[in-house]
Amino acid sequence: MKLRFITLCILLLACLLAGSLTGCKKNNNNRDPEDPKPKPMPELEVFEKGTPIGNPITKTIGPEGGVISIPKGNISVTIPPAAIQKAMQFSIQAVRSTLPQSGDTVTYKLTPENVSFAKPVTIKFNYTSKQIEGSSPELLNVAYQDSAGHWFGKVATELDSVRQTLTVTTKHFSTWGTYRIFELLCSETNVSEGEKANFYISAVNYEDEIPEPGGDPDDLLAPVTKPQPYNIKKNVSGWKVHGLGTLNVDAQKNEARYTAPASIKKNSTATAEVTLSNLFQKKDPTRPGRSGKMIILCPVNLIKVKFDFYVDGKKVQLDDVSISSNGNNIVIVGHNGENELQATLNGNVSGFYPYSFPSGGIPPRKAVIYYGPDVDKKRYLCGALSCVDAGPPKQLLSPGKVFISKWPAVGKLVEGDLEATLYRYAANQQIPCKHIETINVKAFFAVKRHH
Repeated sequence: MKLRFITLCILLLACLLAGSLTGCKKNNNNRDPEDPKPKPMPELEVFEKGTPIGNPITKTIGPEGGVISIPKGNISVTIPPAAIQKAMQFSIQAVRSTLPQSGDTVTYKLTPENVSFAKPVTIKFNYTSKQIEGSSPELLNVAYQDSAGHWFGKVATELDSVRQTLTVTTKHFSTWGTYRIFELLCSETNVSEGEKANFYISAVNYEDEIPEPGGDPDDLLAPVTKPQPYNIKKNVSGWKVHGLGTLNVDAQKNEARYTAPASIKKNSTATAEVTLSNLFQKKDPTRPGRSGKMIILCPVNLIKVKFDFYVDGKKVQLDDVSISSNGNNIVIVGHNGENELQATLNGNVSGFYPYSFPSGGIPPRKAVIYYGPDVDKKRYLCGALSCVDAGPPKQLLSPGKVFISKWPAVGKLVEGDLEATLYRYAANQQIPCKHIETINVKAFFAVKRHH
């Protein structure tokens, strides 16, 4: 009796060990290898439900099976034969994404959500280059959002990097999308001479996977968190920068401080690189193995500080150019000893500012501009009065505009351009009946905001 009991215990232990080896498809990529003990699952993150975008795609499918997809879209759903007992109407509704690190603004709500499939249906996504920026196809996953607002990544997502697809099977409908398990991010998109930026690794999976409720025990889910720093130092290596500038890696290895060169001769790109290891355990040729390495990249644009100014097509040097805000207005000022350029914009945001007649106040989202000597009667303005044969003088107003493409915080680069036809009255003639002289000015700029 005692021997039989011992034998049963040994068999039970063997089964448990076998189950632990075959059931784990993916390494717990957020768990420290030096602390292999499972930690209690924290409370799952709750995310908002996405709002609909446009109209749904609908299709009636019967027991013979069929496919529903968005025309020229990136999702298709295949319902196999005998998955349902009678014809039903199915739909795909695009919704605004609340899935972290999705690399896209859209996820898809599949309905009806209460349908019960006798066989698994197949959901296939086509991913784009935008969705792998700062990451890699091997680090993409498909996820769904349950009725409580939790997002769950499907560990058994199949990757086809040649056709650029991600495929999962499921027996239920809900909202589905794709996300990046890890990504390399940069605190700045653009930097200029001597400026700094932080590169850092972000992750969105909990430490431990869980079995899918009501599914195959081998079908594991990775609960999705809000983005958090990746903190397993042993799995991070190989920080480097391709291009100009330098990187200083912090002690935890999950962040690196980039410094742009002191002189940038032309606009270019620097790309940070970092290697992550031991992310996956499953035997999947499309994903990195335990001993494999995954390199992820993230670029930053190096912008040459400039104010390229042209008068009637000829480049004119301006010194002491400044762009600042006095609270309600953006003011652009530049000098070259003899002449001064000044543009005043009634607004404090990026966008287009057409010209207003240079008398009285400046209307909202309009601009006035002048160029010439620091003497009112000799300056060229964006508006003037011209005589006509009969009636009141004709108002001339410059075509063109000032365009602020980027209006950042103080100390960062303001980017944009301007173009205007400027007018002034010829000397020795009386207002308003005067001959009008004109010039055309253009500028292309990337200048640090002073205040």
